[in-house]
This record gives sequence, structure tokens and C-alpha cells, in this order.
Amino acid sequence: MLFAPASMWYNSNMAKSSNIQTKDKSTKVSDLSIGELKDLIKLTVQETLNEILDDPDAGLEFNPEFVREVQESFRHVKQGGKTIPLEQFVKEHGLKA
Repeated sequence: MLFAPASMWYNSNMAKSSNIQTKDKSTKVSDLSIGELKDLIKLTVQETLNEILDDPDAGLEFNPEFVREVQESFRHVKQGGKTIPLEQFVKEHGLKA
């Protein structure tokens, strides 16, 4: 896995414990303490990363047929079976890379 799902590191309690929640929406950045500004920045970055990196398929199960085919493919390779490069597969099946 290249990135951990955002839900693994996003701390939803931060928004609840932050002083920012108690500030009025018209509060200016200049009126925030350094701690409140840091909390605001952290919360904003976490929310943004959560939106970008969250996996919409998290929690879904694989189709049993797909699992069987992947297991068979692994067995085939483990027993000395050959694989083909992705580029060749794409070309042979008329897919776009």
C-alpha cells in the first residue's frame, strides 16, 4: 500500500478538542493565539488529506470469484508459470494504457 488510508491517521477528535470550534466564524486569524492557529492549520491539512486520500472502497469485500482467480494466478507463478509484461497484456487485449 503506497499510502495508509486517511482514516487510519485522521484524528476526528481534534476538531472536538480544538479551541477553534468555539470561535465565531467571523474571527480573524490575527485574533487567534499561536496554539489556535496551529490547530486550525493541522485541522485544515488533515481534512484536505482525508478528502484526497480516503479510500471509498474501504471496508468492501472482494468478489469470491476475483479472490479465487488471484489465488490461482499466485499458484501458477509459484509453480514456475510465466507472466507477461503489462504492456504486452494491454496490447493483446486492446486496452488503453
